[in-house]
Amino acid sequence: MSEGVALANATGARLHLLHAVETGSLGPDARSLVKDEELTTRADEIIADAIETAEAATIDSIESEIEFGVPSKEIRSYIDVAILGTHGTTDFSRYMMGGGSAKIVRTSPVPVM
Repeated sequence: MSEGVALANATGARLHLLHAVETGSLGPDARSLVKDEELTTRADEIIADAIETAEAATIDSIESEIEFGVPSKEIRSYIDVAILGTHGTTDFSRYMMGGGSAKIVRTSPVPVM
């Protein structure tokens, strides 16, 4: 996140904070298996923390969004330049599903940091 904040400060750009909640690769009933409310609450907390960090760094223009689906697809459809953070998934989940950040780096049509 610090790189995105620094870039926005240096260029005067609007900082877009996007949190993509993984539901798309789990099948059509994924959101019924894990309560919508729990997913949304956690996503709201993550975005709120990111907004607080950006505001503390005196970013004037901040936009935030939460998307549900396959994170790599949601992120690719949203971005012009990507600066990615990670939640540190375990080696097992990365092996089973592939790292979301790694997938974006391999398939992104735009620059990725």
